[in-house]
Amino acid sequence: VLQYINVNGEPAHGKRLKAFKEKLPFTQIVYSYGLSEAGVRVTQGVFSSDDDATPSVGRPLDDVEIRIEKMTAMGTNLPDGVGRIAVRSPSIMVGYFAEGFDTASVDDGWLKTEDLGRLDADGSLYIYGRLDDAMLRGGEVIHPEAIESTLRSVAGLHDCAVFHTDTGAFVRIVCAYVADEAVDQSILRTACKESLPAYSLPNEYVRVEQLGLGSSGKMSRRHLKDLYIAGNLASRA
Repeated sequence: VLQYINVNGEPAHGKRLKAFKEKLPFTQIVYSYGLSEAGVRVTQGVFSSDDDATPSVGRPLDDVEIRIEKMTAMGTNLPDGVGRIAVRSPSIMVGYFAEGFDTASVDDGWLKTEDLGRLDADGSLYIYGRLDDAMLRGGEVIHPEAIESTLRSVAGLHDCAVFHTDTGAFVRIVCAYVADEAVDQSILRTACKESLPAYSLPNEYVRVEQLGLGSSGKMSRRHLKDLYIAGNLASRA
């Protein structure tokens, strides 16, 4: 019997984990969050089939502190409680060697990550997305995770990824999605219009067989964007 599987490196949607749990009910799914600059792993938890669409990545490990820093500028339009994740522990890096041991991202032992998240009442961490994925259109900050979260509630949609392209002053938001044949663009457009502000609505929806993966094996918005610009997204993603 497979005893456990560790999930990390990229957020996994609760709907997908629940489907996995149905096939292997006796296997524990251990969810964790970490980064190389902080000693690889800083939180750990066990996935529950009762978890919502965005499962917690667990609570901080021993000797690890996590705080959420309120954001300004590109951190606007975030849900209440969501901000930059900062981590402090004995294993925090000194600095980046390639940049002359630059320590700008470490303040009083706190590593300021580029990840966005929130902490609940019992200290469990929820990952919201990446600060550098934020898009600016019409003076409004748009976080692709908000669009993706809305779309993942659509029955028959298996996965999606949102990215943007810049054409002069115009920002075009594109959604690549994997879904059952019955799920078409009109269904996705309606779901977004019912839940999202007008300024954040995608301009285009592209059906793909699978989401493109970058060199690290994770879903890569950059890779999807490059395929889209080259006109190869639907055929190669």
